[in-house]
Formats: sequence, C-alpha cells, structure tokens
Amino acid sequence: MSNMRIGVLAINLHRAQHIIRTDPILAHAVPLSVRGQQHRGLVLDAVVVDSDIWPLSEQLTAEYVPCLAGTGGSFYMRLAS
Repeated sequence: MSNMRIGVLAINLHRAQHIIRTDPILAHAVPLSVRGQQHRGLVLDAVVVDSDIWPLSEQLTAEYVPCLAGTGGSFYMRLAS
C-alpha cells in the first residue's frame, strides 16, 4: 500500500486535510477538493471520496477519471466521518 498514490476528495481542502490527519491509512494521501485544481496532471491509484459528496456527479467523475486512467485505479467512498 505504501507505493500507492491516493487522493482524498472532499468538499474543500480543509475537510480533505482533516480526513488525512485523522486516518492513519491515508497519512500520505494527497488532499483534493471539489473546486480545486490540485488533481490536474496527477496519476493516482485511488481516490477516496468523502461520503458527503458521494455519489460523485457526472462532472466530477469526468474530471477525476483521467487521474486514474494510467493505473486502472478506482473511486472509493469513505464511510467513517
């Protein structure tokens, strides 16, 4: 798992950073936000999506799929808050 590049997608960066700080499994994840541009050019193995924005809209899915295309990665819903 340590070789995986994971993004955490939340409504804003503050929320994404909070999720990363409080979940040891996501300690090295990249914080991402709905309106941010942080994902542009990234290649990710997985995107963990905050349950507050699940399911992803078609627009968000289309925006983040290119980040996962190179690795065959997927979206995962984060269940805990």
